Amino acid sequence: MRRTATVILAVVVALAGCGRGNKSPSPVSEETTTATTTTISESSGDVTDERPELLAMLGPPDTFAIAFSDVDGTWTRYETWTYHELGTSIDLVDGGIAWDVEIAMPADGALYPLWYDPADFTALMPRDEALAVVTKATNETSEFESIRLDDPDAPEYDGAEFVVGDQIVLGFALDRLVYVETYYLEPEGGS
Repeated sequence: MRRTATVILAVVVALAGCGRGNKSPSPVSEETTTATTTTISESSGDVTDERPELLAMLGPPDTFAIAFSDVDGTWTRYETWTYHELGTSIDLVDGGIAWDVEIAMPADGALYPLWYDPADFTALMPRDEALAVVTKATNETSEFESIRLDDPDAPEYDGAEFVVGDQIVLGFALDRLVYVETYYLEPEGGS
């Protein structure tokens, strides 16, 4: 349960734009939910999608996090691919490697959610579509818990929802996907 609360807190921070020094992202509105994703590499030619090379060299990530943010009218994809067994975490912006960080290794016997593919999740994907991806990946065994953040004192969160599934948290704004995070489970007695 502590891990779920930590993940949910991280999602709230990410949706608020407070992580990694980013300015607060533009809120999702009725007008932006119909936008199509344009990557930095498509718009400026500055970023090369390095995900295929990462997959070829390292395989799929053990866990990943994806956040979508409207940056000056362009939906940008921020990803963290974590290879726990290799002790590294790689951050990407629209597929281009931004940096990598050495991380601590998990306890022996950690269970990774390798059934999820980061490529299956797209910016502003409708809620039902995103939940269908999770259900299919888990062979129809997913059970979901929904947490709504309707708070009159924080109108920027109106319509925000987190859905917790089998080692995954999905964040929605106005029923459109803006955040995904998978997480591993440690055996009892692990660190």
